[in-house]
Amino acid sequence: MSKTKIKTTIVICIVVLLAIIGVFIFKKHRQEVYAQQFVGNWEGTMSLGPGHGPYRWRVVVKISSDDGVNHVLIDQIDYGTKNNIAEHVTAGKLAVDFSSDSFSYHGVLHNN
Repeated sequence: MSKTKIKTTIVICIVVLLAIIGVFIFKKHRQEVYAQQFVGNWEGTMSLGPGHGPYRWRVVVKISSDDGVNHVLIDQIDYGTKNNIAEHVTAGKLAVDFSSDSFSYHGVLHNN
């Protein structure tokens, strides 16, 4: 192989590698931006879902983001428990999902 072909191959590999790194950085940045719209303390009620009766309990959901890592703590006001940790947290453009061994939640932002 000639030196020119080797140089061209090396340049192409570097460009492809930089493009892949750029995609990962952009994706991580986008997720951080999306997560910021959910950061804060949210107050509301939760239920067991359809078919499980009318009982609802009051909750405070505390969402924070630290270096791109999302954290969720939940206070169950009616049960007197505080800072229950949601181990699994994902935030998208219009939705946030979090769960632990004992619960899961899916929330969607709406215009109204």
